[in-house]
Amino acid sequence: MGLEGGQPGLRSVRDPWRLRAGWPLLQLQTLRQVPPVGLYYNSKLFAKYHLALPKTWAQFASEAATFHKEDPAGAFTNFDATDIGWMLALMAQDGAFPFQYTGGANITIDFNGPKQMAFANYWQKLIKARLVQTNTDGTVMWGEMAKSLDATWLPAAWGPSYFAPAAGNSMGVWRAAPLPQWKAGADVQTNLGGSSYPVMASSKHPAQAAAFSMWLNATMQSWNVIKTPPSSLFPTYLPLLRSPSFKTLTYPVSGSSHPNVVFDSAAEKVTPVEWPPFMTEVITEAGSMFADTLDGKATLNAALNAFQKTIVSYAKSEGFKVST
Repeated sequence: MGLEGGQPGLRSVRDPWRLRAGWPLLQLQTLRQVPPVGLYYNSKLFAKYHLALPKTWAQFASEAATFHKEDPAGAFTNFDATDIGWMLALMAQDGAFPFQYTGGANITIDFNGPKQMAFANYWQKLIKARLVQTNTDGTVMWGEMAKSLDATWLPAAWGPSYFAPAAGNSMGVWRAAPLPQWKAGADVQTNLGGSSYPVMASSKHPAQAAAFSMWLNATMQSWNVIKTPPSSLFPTYLPLLRSPSFKTLTYPVSGSSHPNVVFDSAAEKVTPVEWPPFMTEVITEAGSMFADTLDGKATLNAALNAFQKTIVSYAKSEGFKVST
């Protein structure tokens, strides 16, 4: 299981919850990407309004207020709570990740504890003051960014490849920077999304499937294609991740700058969190239960309280012993 003794330089894991939950065992699993999250900022707006690159989240709020004062039509960033994977990534950086799970039937779920409510209070204050927008992630948000109405963005390393087709006149002005920190001087990082190519025990052609998975995710031949636009994937393949040539790659949305210098540094400092076995249900419920935060009908705090009840109820219905 896993590739600990396999291809040199490949970060590898087995799928822990599927194994513990009694799903078919993995013969092999290769990780394709586990991208860290960073801060992208519109360099022209920062120069125009003499904005400072925020090192802490407190400074982020301060710069957001400055930007809004100078440009009332704009917003410092976008916050879409319906994109639960993205929000959980930010919560994890704040030490507020709501799940604790190490396998079996026991799980801790805490969407409305003190750390989670403090996280919600921070962002709700910015939302209430109209310093950040609450558009759905994707087309609407990218449209605002393209028109230089949003000054920053908090994507995973692969995010710009999705934004590029919509970047419009903002093409080339975006720059990458490290995530702001909750405590000055800290260096806490987080990641968002990722992908893997497993070979299950039930595969009719395990050797061929394993060979393809290894080639796709653990060879320079493959990565020389998928590391560049339009894919612009962020590797787990260490020979590429640690290569100077990867750090100096450029991308259309960020001009001649080198975003991977920022993301490569962050990737080495992420503290992993473990998703619950029912993450699909979490994602499904979030789409509707956080929708009212987008139009101001509900606060983040209220939505998190309601979400706690729903997810705890679901986990119990699936046979989990839940601690809160």
